[in-house]
Order: sequence, then structure tokens, then C-alpha cells
Amino acid sequence: MSPPSNQPKPHLLAWNPSPYTAIPNPQSDISLPESSHSQTPPHKLRTTLPFLLHLLFFTTYSTLFFTSQRQTNNLNPLGIPYTQKIFEVNTSLKHSSANLYAGDPSEELEAAWQKLLKNSNIRIPESEIKKLGRLDQSVRFTDGSGYFAQMSVYHHLHCIVLLPLLLPLL
Repeated sequence: MSPPSNQPKPHLLAWNPSPYTAIPNPQSDISLPESSHSQTPPHKLRTTLPFLLHLLFFTTYSTLFFTSQRQTNNLNPLGIPYTQKIFEVNTSLKHSSANLYAGDPSEELEAAWQKLLKNSNIRIPESEIKKLGRLDQSVRFTDGSGYFAQMSVYHHLHCIVLLPLLLPLL
């Protein structure tokens, strides 16, 4: 190996030659070896590999996220199965004797709705309230036997019952 010359050498940054030259420092005995910089451009794999890895990570993450958001069963939080269905409304049933819940106000109509709604309030255990995340919003029975609850469908039915009574007031 020949002794290092005092001639300035052009620096190579990555694979691009630089117009700048090094100024020798007599106080420094540390010098970079000649082969510390490559004059050849990087391989395509070196530039595309990070992109492909990021693309793979993004695709995997997105797939896992969207599949986890999909509901895997047809049960609501209370465990009651349901199916999505489109119903056609037959308005001719409004005044039919077959429909107990429609028609002009009468004692029979009121009794049918009362019978339907009489069990709308239910008692559920603390474990179910915790599953629903509603412990801080629920009313606990004083005897500690559970919590007061009402399924939303009964609340909605109650509102439907009140509509004919409240509409004339508007």
C-alpha cells in the first residue's frame, strides 16, 4: 500500500461525484478508506424494497382494520337475533279487524297497546350492564338484584303510541 498523498481528492456523495475536494488536515490522522463511497448507483431492490415493505404493512393493517369492523354475527348487544328485511306497507290493514294496533282510538286499541308494552321494563344483571358500558348511566334496584333497563324497541313503540295523541296539538 502506498503512503497517502497530499493531493486533494474529489469526494463522492453516495454515487454522485461532487465538485468539492477535501482539504487535508495535518492534525488529523483519521482518513476514510478509498472504498467508503460507492460510485455505482444503488440496486433497484434497495430503492423499491422499503416502498414494498411499507405497502405490504399498509395493506395488511387496512385489511385487518376493516375486517375487524365487520359484525361477525346477527346478535344485538342483548343476544337477540335479528335479520335485515324490507317490509311493504299495506295501508288497507289500517281499519282491518286483523290489526289490533291500528285504527281509530278505542278502548280495545288502548288495551292492545297496553298489553304489548306492559313488560317493556326489565331487570338485567350487573354483568350485562357492564358489557353494554352503561353502568354509570343505569338505575340500580335498591335490593341489589339488578338494574332497570328497557329495550329500545319498547321506547320506540311507546313514542308511536303517543303520536296520534300529540299530533292534534301541533
